[in-house]
Amino acid sequence: MVTIYVDGRPVQVPERTSAAEIRRVTHSDQSRPIAKASGGKNVIVHGEIDVSEGDRFTVGRPFTKGMQKFRVLSSKKQRKADRSVRLIFSQPLFELMRKAFEASESLSREGYAVARCGSRSDRKNRDYFVRGLHIPAKEDLFEQSSITVTPRAEFIEAVLAEAALKGDLVVEVHTHVGSREPNFSWIDIENGLENGRFLRSCGLRFAMAVVGEAGFSFCDYDGDHDSLVMPESARISVLGRNGMKDAVMHRSASSCEITSAACPGSIRVAVVGLDGIGLEICSMLARQGVRNFLLLDDGVTGMETGKRRAKAAQKMLRKISADIDAFNVSDVARSARSYLKDCDVIFYCGSDEALKAAVADVSLKYLIPCIEARTAIKAENGGPYGLVRVLLPGITGCSSCSGEAATDRDTGASSVPVNEAVASIAVQELMDMLSGADRAFDLVEYDPEAQSVERRRRDRDRACPMCGEGGVLGAGDERRARR
Repeated sequence: MVTIYVDGRPVQVPERTSAAEIRRVTHSDQSRPIAKASGGKNVIVHGEIDVSEGDRFTVGRPFTKGMQKFRVLSSKKQRKADRSVRLIFSQPLFELMRKAFEASESLSREGYAVARCGSRSDRKNRDYFVRGLHIPAKEDLFEQSSITVTPRAEFIEAVLAEAALKGDLVVEVHTHVGSREPNFSWIDIENGLENGRFLRSCGLRFAMAVVGEAGFSFCDYDGDHDSLVMPESARISVLGRNGMKDAVMHRSASSCEITSAACPGSIRVAVVGLDGIGLEICSMLARQGVRNFLLLDDGVTGMETGKRRAKAAQKMLRKISADIDAFNVSDVARSARSYLKDCDVIFYCGSDEALKAAVADVSLKYLIPCIEARTAIKAENGGPYGLVRVLLPGITGCSSCSGEAATDRDTGASSVPVNEAVASIAVQELMDMLSGADRAFDLVEYDPEAQSVERRRRDRDRACPMCGEGGVLGAGDERRARR
């Protein structure tokens, strides 16, 4: 037996013990997570652990949430920030959460889930990308009723340990039974503050949301001011086969101006590769109403020696419409990632493998739809064909797990009619996403010789090293190194 200290109290436990045993000997609730002091910070413990003489542990507050509203809170515990927040789910994860919440509400019980998220932020906007969703089973809940829900410590510890390993932000999501546009109760706020403090001591960031059918409330914990920060506006968006759509708006959204994503004029489109197909895509998008472009290409035009393709494409777009905002980037190798992450959709029309990998990485990390459009040579007869692939992070296979046959190869040259046909197919894919059209397929092959179009579907491979469970899907730009 060895002596350890739990919140300053000495207790004796075996050298091989567990978090549950520590809770038992200290008479702590089985809903309270435990962290071990290590190197000046706390580390979440989970399952069986080895302890040594003098080890120190901290017991956290239960992650209880509820809808009691009979107590007044100090305004110092909450503050508003002039920024917009968006919580982004892939459609499978959102549907999983929605069905679980509906099942709980049908039994007049509060729903509960924990999301692990990557993030992207600037001074005015913050996006959270849901990488993993954890919904407790019945045996994972310490308490669940019409007014409160509390997960067991073992469930929370497992989620927090994984979040700490991957550097993810923790977003707790719950419901209030019968509330269509819920707001946080005093129990939510009190426990949210305690949970935020505990997780900050463990090097984790914390936020929480309470969701209803017609609206939701959101806040994140600010450790510098020890308060919960409420955004000016917030929304939950879902990425599915028909593109990115807003599913639930902030409960005060009636006073917020949130631009609809289903309008070509409201999105920012990146076109990578502006020789042939890429240039055709720019022209077609401009005539379809797209007004904000990011143009990336480090090549020069064949017609005017020394003139950059990106600059030439920018000039062409401004001739189509004077109100087009087109930003060109020629130093693609160094700047592509930093510019692409702020776009709403990416068209990739190049043949450079390093650049293709960079585009795929950005698309996966920031859940940005990517449409690949190019020509290739058939292996069997050497004839050209067009290929359009729609990559939807978390939905379809990525470029690593949905590639075409290795016997086919890219070709940088193609006829103008083939380029126009491939470009028109690619642009139509975007228009279908914006209009909400049902899209069952994500891979289109155009055979100019047979004048035929073949459509196929490529689902995501969960074992893929890029978009699978252990990949970079939804990692965002604030992922920290493993500790």
